[in-house]
Amino acid sequence: VLSNNILGIVLITVGFLVFLAIRDPFSNYVKTLLLNNSNEEFHEQVITYLSVSSMVGQFLISTFITLLLLKIDMIWIMVFLLVLSFMNLVLIGSL
Repeated sequence: VLSNNILGIVLITVGFLVFLAIRDPFSNYVKTLLLNNSNEEFHEQVITYLSVSSMVGQFLISTFITLLLLKIDMIWIMVFLLVLSFMNLVLIGSL
């Protein structure tokens, strides 16, 4: 039982650190990409759409994880989020 608790703490810690490492560079990259590929007159609209789509994406992921928590153990959710974070890290590294 103790090893599962320690594994959970390690997974949460690693996932949080990876999330912090990829959050800002990815956001900056997307903003730069969108602003470079749009006319200046539409920059405010582009940023607004980006913010709204980001909020909708966060809502959908949160809802999905909440529904998963009703069916499976928390450790599998942490593993899923860790894998998702590493996939994003690889994506950021390849950009």
